[in-house]
Amino acid sequence: WSELDSITLHTTKKVSGKSKSKERYWKAIMINFKNEKAIYLFDNMYSNIEEIRTFLRDHVMNTHNA
Repeated sequence: WSELDSITLHTTKKVSGKSKSKERYWKAIMINFKNEKAIYLFDNMYSNIEEIRTFLRDHVMNTHNA
């Protein structure tokens, strides 16, 4: 984590078709390390995205920004 540049927690709304009943919120995490490409984690790839987001927010972001 010493090379961490930034972490961004995203929530994006996606609408399929014309019906609002098909709205879906996608959750994603973007992790940037110095001199590296960004790493993206999406909720449709990781069933435990909430646990990952919570860990990053509570243990990495708060420590990194302190």
